[in-house]
Amino acid sequence: MPTCNLASSAAWTWWRCPSSAAPPIDTSDGVMVARGDLAVETAPEIVPVLQKRIIFEAMSAEKIVITATQMLQSMILNPQPTRAEASDVANAVLDGSDAVMLSGETAVGRFPVEAVQMMDRIIRSAEEMGLPPSQLSEGGEIGGFHSGPGMIHQLMTRHSGSQGRAIAEAATFAAAEVDSRLIVVFSKSGIMARHIAALRPPQRIIALTSSERTYRQLTLAWGLEPYMLEELPPDSDAILASGDRTLLRHNLADAGELVVLMTGQLVDAAISSSMKLHRVGDAAKGRPAPGD
Repeated sequence: MPTCNLASSAAWTWWRCPSSAAPPIDTSDGVMVARGDLAVETAPEIVPVLQKRIIFEAMSAEKIVITATQMLQSMILNPQPTRAEASDVANAVLDGSDAVMLSGETAVGRFPVEAVQMMDRIIRSAEEMGLPPSQLSEGGEIGGFHSGPGMIHQLMTRHSGSQGRAIAEAATFAAAEVDSRLIVVFSKSGIMARHIAALRPPQRIIALTSSERTYRQLTLAWGLEPYMLEELPPDSDAILASGDRTLLRHNLADAGELVVLMTGQLVDAAISSSMKLHRVGDAAKGRPAPGD
């Protein structure tokens, strides 16, 4: 059975937090916030702040971040979690985790199915009823970084020097300006898809790829809904037409709907590494782009 080829995951015990030390995240494909290990190396009262900081740094580096350890611990023996556990899961989601993980609850617990269902309900509630857009530029500061809603503002204003990040930021701005509900990204390697996911936009993100490996890897990233393209031809019009067929076939968009479209590096394609507004179905009909 094919795997997603996730090569490594860094578990941080960032208990001294020297300001001059370079975080090990750049050499990892992802980060796991293992609160049990953090508590052993530090102290229980420090773990919540470290969790927020690690998640923020992972988001800044556009790496997958998983929060784990005793999320619904009481459900090993009970069919319902405590209110504190529900809040713990929700806060991990609001902090920006790509994924939250159960362990003993499903490995040795008496209610494994109920634990998964409860985790799913809490995640969906946190995402659907999350912080209002008006608060995205606000938030408290903890240890030199913004927590909660303020982290999005800090991510958007942190200079990275990356062309992909610049394209992703332009896409989020364009989606808000034209009130588009979809950001569609063509990505062969998955890098451009991760650029936009790291900004946590409120729009639905559809990632289109012709690589099965990339498709599997993107299933773990925050907010990304990956779909396999039937093909990824070198011609720009053919690429757009292939994307339109995929969007319409899976009922992801309506014909004529205005979406924000992003592309990663595509060999010999004029739309490589770009962002544009696109009406679904126009590529097949040869119509000009919106605003032309």
